[in-house]
Amino acid sequence: MSVQSTKGPGQSGAVIKQFPAVREKGNSSTTPPAERADSAGITESARELSRAKEAVEASRDVRAEKVKALKAAIENGTYAPDPEEIARKLLDRGI
Repeated sequence: MSVQSTKGPGQSGAVIKQFPAVREKGNSSTTPPAERADSAGITESARELSRAKEAVEASRDVRAEKVKALKAAIENGTYAPDPEEIARKLLDRGI
């Protein structure tokens, strides 16, 4: 580091400090190091979600028939779900 004074006749003295350039160890070039390229990937949970979506789409007709039958049972007043079975399934699924 060097120090220079800018004081001249009739001026207040200002001090200028000059610092040497700082370089990284082992890098003698003036160009910045290459940056890592961005990358994208599919996580396992995304793959699992895709498989689940495909399974639902493949079974759409079966579910439609089941929903139709449940709607009819509700309208007729014959739908009687088992509360213990519902509770067991909720606990099994962690809900």
